[in-house]
Amino acid sequence: MSKNNALTSMQMLLTQSGSSHTILLTSFRRNGQGVGTPVGMKSVDGTLYFMTPASTWKARRIANTPHVTLALCTFQGEGAQPSGQWHGTPTRWL
Repeated sequence: MSKNNALTSMQMLLTQSGSSHTILLTSFRRNGQGVGTPVGMKSVDGTLYFMTPASTWKARRIANTPHVTLALCTFQGEGAQPSGQWHGTPTRWL
């Protein structure tokens, strides 16, 4: 995972095909409470991809509620900028 600190927005990440960065993925519990998890994502042709085992809690939350929020962050999940949040379309399983 490259540490590209020059990224300033999610839109910039989407336009740089082949780039990767750590993103704070917030998935939601059934009661609506958000749970943030830093994940490595890769941008390919305007779409963000990440991998996780199906048995993880984030995968289970996404299976129940496919809407997520994304924000740029560090590998430890710090520095997520609320102003930089990006609400995308529902997630899809590949």
